[in-house]
Amino acid sequence: MTGTTWHEKLQKWRAKITYDYKTIHIGYYLTQEEAHEKYKEKYLELYGKEYPSKRNGSICYYHDCFRVISIFNKILKEQNYG
Repeated sequence: MTGTTWHEKLQKWRAKITYDYKTIHIGYYLTQEEAHEKYKEKYLELYGKEYPSKRNGSICYYHDCFRVISIFNKILKEQNYG
């Protein structure tokens, strides 16, 4: 889930967000769902709008875009274009 990472040493989920080119630590939580909810709250606070939800695949999240670009680059390399 966006805005969450597992902290191995603490055995908790970390919520963080990037704003104005800076990473802001939100907190540590027992569940990934709770960490993601806190991320969405912070997103609303910082950006003044709700965190976008996927609707009919119309929103391209960073990880989804990165995956598409990686696949595209792999194809280009296989065809000797990269």
